[in-house]
This record gives sequence, structure tokens and C-alpha cells, in this order.
Amino acid sequence: MTKPHPRMTLVLTENWTMTGGRCNTDALVRWAREAEDAGFDSVMLSEHIVLGPDAGANGPMPNPREYALPGNQTPDTPWPSSVVLLAAMAAVTERVRLAAAAV
Repeated sequence: MTKPHPRMTLVLTENWTMTGGRCNTDALVRWAREAEDAGFDSVMLSEHIVLGPDAGANGPMPNPREYALPGNQTPDTPWPSSVVLLAAMAAVTERVRLAAAAV
């Protein structure tokens, strides 16, 4: 009996911490294709559907990795539509599974 291979997921977190600028959708779509080429089983998007007025109460953090902490999320940060972004990723991939964190 053969052992199943380990599953690998590329989680695209708050995308502006991984790219040079905020909301770089071209890079995210390219990374989905590259993840598939590299043998990943799935790609998951981090997303924010609603950020309330208190989301930015503490202001932006110097380290963008701390962005997801409560009070550090600027409500006017641009977030791409996860459904549209997943559709764009589906257009350039064939096998990789695509997942959304909140939808």
C-alpha cells in the first residue's frame, strides 16, 4: 500500500506584506500558477470582508506582520474581491485547489 503524499498549501496572507505594494493582484495570480508548477496542492487567500470603524484604533504597526492584530487594520485598506481573485487564479491553473479564508 502506498502512502499518500503530504498536502501542501500556499497561504497568501495579507498580500501587501508579501508584495511591494498593497493589493498586487497580478502577483497573487502569478503566485497561484507558480504554486501549482511547484507541486502545491492548494492556494488559500486571506481576506477581509468587513473592517469596522474601530479596526484601525491602534494605527498601523511598524511591522506589517502584526497587521492582523485587533485595532491595527486600517478600514480603508484596499482588499480585492476574493471571488474575483479566485476566478482569475482558476483561469491560469488546472489542478491546484483554491480556497478562501472567510467566504
